[in-house]
Amino acid sequence: PERYPAPRVRPRVREERVAVGLAVRGDRVWLRRNGDDGLLAGMWDLPRVRRRGSRLAVVRHGGLGRGLLLEVYAAPARGEGRWFTVRQIRGIPLATAARKCLRGAGIAV
Repeated sequence: PERYPAPRVRPRVREERVAVGLAVRGDRVWLRRNGDDGLLAGMWDLPRVRRRGSRLAVVRHGGLGRGLLLEVYAAPARGEGRWFTVRQIRGIPLATAARKCLRGAGIAV
């Protein structure tokens, strides 16, 4: 035991609260596409919203030294984006956090 190195002290993971909107119309879900720059460039995602209305789910997502606490709210379809069926969602580049949010809200993707 004396020969083993001391455990490495890991930095504390910073958790950020983020509210995302989920608009559903029949079997379709409203998604927006991330811009061409940044970590999730070109991927589809749920839009960010203000914390209002009915909260559908709370999902934790971690990675890259930070944690996200995603609060999923029922929200109308607004801004740039498009409707996708659940079947279509399975074939597009969708951010993992968004996939977790959809599952947390009861949508099987």
